[in-house]
Amino acid sequence: MDKNNKRELKNGIQREIINLVVYNDEDFLSPYSGDDQEIISQEVAGFLNSRAKRLKRHKQVHIKISSNKIEESEQKVYSRAIQNYYNNEKSEIERKQNFYLLIGSILTLVAIAIFTILYLLIIKLNLPILNEIITVVGWVFLWEAVDLFCIRTPLLQSQRRICQNLINAKITYHGLEPKARTKNIKILSD
Repeated sequence: MDKNNKRELKNGIQREIINLVVYNDEDFLSPYSGDDQEIISQEVAGFLNSRAKRLKRHKQVHIKISSNKIEESEQKVYSRAIQNYYNNEKSEIERKQNFYLLIGSILTLVAIAIFTILYLLIIKLNLPILNEIITVVGWVFLWEAVDLFCIRTPLLQSQRRICQNLINAKITYHGLEPKARTKNIKILSD
C-alpha cells in the first residue's frame, strides 16, 4: 500500500481505495427500498459517486467501510445494496444511451432529407430566402445529432464505467478506531 492509502496491490490487481466511515448506519439504506431489493441512500450514493469520479479510469475499486455500528449480519445486506443501487443506475444509463442512439439516428436522417430537399430546390427553384431557412433547419438537426453522439454519449459512457467499477468493487468492513472518531471533536469549557 502506498503512503496516501489510495491504492493497494494484491495478487497483481491494483485497486483504488474509497474509504467510507460510518458513525451511524440508520440512514445507510434507502427508506424506500424493499426487503427484496435493498439500495443505498442518496447520501451514501452521493459520497461514493464523488469519490469514484476522482479515480483512474480503468482501475478496480476497493470500498473500505469503517464502522463500529455495522453488524456482521448487515454487511452482506449493505454490500448487496451498493451493488443493487449501481446496477439500477447502470440500467438507466444504458436506456439513455439507447434513446440517444435512436434519436440521434432519426435526427441524422431528417438532416439528410432536409439537405436533399434543399439540393433539389436549388436546382429547380431560385428562392434564396427559402434556401437559407432550409439550410439553417438542416444544420440544427445535424448539430443535435452530433451533440447526442459526440458529447452526451461519451459522458454517459463515463458514468456507466463508474457504475460498473462500483458494482465490481471489493467491499470490506473494519472496526472504527477510537482516535479516528475523536479527531474532529472540539472540547468546549465553561
